[in-house]
Amino acid sequence: MYTHRLDAVLKALIPLPSAFLQTLSHHAVRQALDSDTTLNQFAAYLSQSASSNLRQLTVYIAHIKEIWQDMVALGLFDPELWDTIDFAWEVALRALYSTAKSN
Repeated sequence: MYTHRLDAVLKALIPLPSAFLQTLSHHAVRQALDSDTTLNQFAAYLSQSASSNLRQLTVYIAHIKEIWQDMVALGLFDPELWDTIDFAWEVALRALYSTAKSN
């Protein structure tokens, strides 16, 4: 159930540093999406949290995709939620790519 809490959405999708989640706002999500450096830092954190396990990273990506499909099917129009899903997707894909590249 979506409660308009972006931190809860991200917690349900991927592990992220608690300091980021505690201060999370739509503005912070937009800033992170606009910064390759920030996205790469979160991707490295996610990869480390998953112990560089490609299967676990793929599970995260599959879950994000399922949420995206549900949002489309339900016709949800909430820019904050879409940006948050985009952020999770971008971080997870970068984590998968960098982990696969280093293995």
